[in-house]
Amino acid sequence: MSLRHLIGPRAGALAIAAVAATATTAALLPPLTASAATPAVAAVTEDGYDTAPAAAAAAWLTAQLAEGDGVLQTSFGPNTSATVDAGRSFYYTGDDEALAAVVDAVEPLAESYTGDNGFGTLVSAGGTAKLLTLVQYAGGDATSYGGVDLVQRLEGQVTVDGPAEGRIFDDFDPENEFAADYANGFGQAFAVEALTSAGSDLGPLATDFLLQQQCADGGFRLYFSDPAAADQSCDAAGGEGSTDVTALAILALLDQVADDETAQDAILGAVDFLAATQGDEGAWGDGGEIGANANSTGLAALALGVLGELDGNPLDIGFEPEAAAAWLRQHQVNEIASCRSQLNADQGALAYDDAALAAGRTDGITEDTTYQWQLANAQALPALQWALAAEKRPGMRADSGRQRSGGTMSVLVAGLAPGETGCLVGGQQPVFVTADLDGQTTATVRVPVGTALRNLYLGTTGRSSVKISYWSLAAKRFGLTSTPTVRRNGQVAVKVSGLAPGEPFTLSYHGRVRGTGKADANGRASFAFRGGSTLGRWEFAIVGQYSDRFVKSTFTVIK
Repeated sequence: MSLRHLIGPRAGALAIAAVAATATTAALLPPLTASAATPAVAAVTEDGYDTAPAAAAAAWLTAQLAEGDGVLQTSFGPNTSATVDAGRSFYYTGDDEALAAVVDAVEPLAESYTGDNGFGTLVSAGGTAKLLTLVQYAGGDATSYGGVDLVQRLEGQVTVDGPAEGRIFDDFDPENEFAADYANGFGQAFAVEALTSAGSDLGPLATDFLLQQQCADGGFRLYFSDPAAADQSCDAAGGEGSTDVTALAILALLDQVADDETAQDAILGAVDFLAATQGDEGAWGDGGEIGANANSTGLAALALGVLGELDGNPLDIGFEPEAAAAWLRQHQVNEIASCRSQLNADQGALAYDDAALAAGRTDGITEDTTYQWQLANAQALPALQWALAAEKRPGMRADSGRQRSGGTMSVLVAGLAPGETGCLVGGQQPVFVTADLDGQTTATVRVPVGTALRNLYLGTTGRSSVKISYWSLAAKRFGLTSTPTVRRNGQVAVKVSGLAPGEPFTLSYHGRVRGTGKADANGRASFAFRGGSTLGRWEFAIVGQYSDRFVKSTFTVIK
């Protein structure tokens, strides 16, 4: 009996379609001293998860599908594979309507996707297996889908004897220079999932071969050994695990968790591998050459998150997917109106990595990068279900209430949700800020030129903006009146004007600091100091917050 009913839709799955309809970019509201408003867009689940990130990603992905009549499009034509990934994601988020729409849209492409693709592949085992899982998720008839019996086609691509028994393989035209057997660990995982769900007699064979692809590090490798090799295992080939394949292998073996100790042991080894390869910031790469990215992070978090939510958590999985969700949220387009970029029209989209997000803000999503953005969203969307909501109201604090004109100031931002993007407005340019796992970050803001009392605003989506005030201080010669002549050890009375309210100052003469103080609320200060006993004319200086804010004068000591 299938265990799919325990994971799809997952407990407390988001009502994405309903929430996405209201997801908008919030402009900065009128300044407030604190943010007390309840989020207007986001809803928070009983477990403390914020529904807005997944809703926004789903809305963007749905819009991309709609532009292609239900199928994702790139400059090369229909992106059927990523469309199937999108459908699988809708399954894991519990969006049955979106899932059904993808299944209907892809059906006319079933033959070209799984069969002759015009480039030498005659039957794609991996494509067939992945599409079969999608149709099964939707409860469709996989034996007659787009004129293809997907179960029979996949069974025909499983090796049934020899050392590679259970391995899937592609049929291809050997005369075509672009054709080859591209079957790999991805397709094998999909085949195990699909054949097991279909109750096929070949399910156990495919599973046994998949288990041989588990490496000593606990991960599952991507590429197979030569079909003729006597030992088909990863260990014999000295291979290493792949994050993406390992995540898909876990999902593929879920149906066998209840009563198969071999599958349980394999999953536990895979969990150890993923735990060991997760980065400090919550993300995964895939091997030494592929750094942290949304695809690997989304798949790994989904696999581990689903495991932990199986009824009763039978494998006692302690992984918490919130850190991965926060990393994904850090790479999600959430352009507050005042922090405009070339991605403002793509709210909710997930960038592949740091570089993709930066390039997108500068150039937008281009013809050359559309595929990368689509695939990142199609594979990582479900993991955003574990994005935590903010626990506190937004707030910020500058390192000082007085800043040098044209310089930089450090601003601590807190009270955001983990991974949430905000916008600081009030410096020379708006500044994006992205929260860490604790919901805070430190940003550098360039101070506007000129002396003035200025406001800095923190804007977020769905909550009121927060304001702090600060003085930007330019070079200035203060106003001064003072006692021109005093007798020995007499008091020199001084009145200074033109300082900023609360601005600190120092008084120096004869090479020594003789006093300190702060300006009043009107930027003035009055004080007196002893003039000394040596006859003559003496210069003194009053210097404010910065050395270019000062005034100099003299007094004369007489008998």
